[in-house]
Amino acid sequence: MTLTKKSIELPLRQDDQGVIRVGDSRVSLDLIIQSWQNGFSAEEIASQFPVISLADVYASISFYLQNQEQVDAYLAENDELATSYRQMLESLYPPSAIRKILSSRGD
Repeated sequence: MTLTKKSIELPLRQDDQGVIRVGDSRVSLDLIIQSWQNGFSAEEIASQFPVISLADVYASISFYLQNQEQVDAYLAENDELATSYRQMLESLYPPSAIRKILSSRGD
């Protein structure tokens, strides 16, 4: 039997905000890689996100493994952005003030 090598098309695209998404879904590469790093199998990840195929999950993980340094830098940059947004929101809307408002609604 002879195997023919077929190139694999990456299911990744970058949206208008610069987020790398899987296929035509809104599932980000971040979610796939974080789930995989947390010990989930590709099959478990695909079941968590039924809008993407198992093949797309494997392709995303493969892309990560082949480009780990670049993807890790991308993930770190996204973490820094998320931290700065969270800090900004917490300064505008302190959690203690939010808790006070929510607890007063229960009276």
